[in-house]
Amino acid sequence: VITVRDSLPDVVVNLGRTNVVPGQTSFVPLRVNTGVNLTNLVFELEVAPSLLNAWALQSPSIDVLGADLRMLSSSRARISLSLKGGVTELANRTLLRFAFTAVTNQASGWAALKPEQVLAVRGDGTAVAKTAGKYGKVFVVSLQPILELEDDSDRALLIYGTPGATYVLQSTPIFAPRAFWT
Repeated sequence: VITVRDSLPDVVVNLGRTNVVPGQTSFVPLRVNTGVNLTNLVFELEVAPSLLNAWALQSPSIDVLGADLRMLSSSRARISLSLKGGVTELANRTLLRFAFTAVTNQASGWAALKPEQVLAVRGDGTAVAKTAGKYGKVFVVSLQPILELEDDSDRALLIYGTPGATYVLQSTPIFAPRAFWT
């Protein structure tokens, strides 16, 4: 006997990724992936560590009737979206842009954009039981380069650095004191 369980979320809030230099203003797309007719979407967004400020919601799509961002702390906000009813196919659809400015006087680093406590309301007023948030990333590249092992890939490395700079990537078969690096 094989039992198939419906365990995947019906609504997924997904934030994109980008890289910036300190003091630069930029944005990542805020997307929703669902086949459910939604009228409201509310979630909390945590940015950790606090490398971004001046948060804003920009350029809503025609599916967004209203958008509100309320700061709960310096690294957390509640985002509320009112959506046009009757739109049932929001497969990875960009709803708006989450804009920010990268802080200055910091070493290079990256901030995780974590959508949490996602509440989605259907057109009939009922809450969607299974929701999720997929985090985004913002790389703030100062003087030091950043090396990232890509999440969705087998052994792919990305280097974020200063344009025009030259970097040397070394490797070793073992990571131990006195290892030989080439």
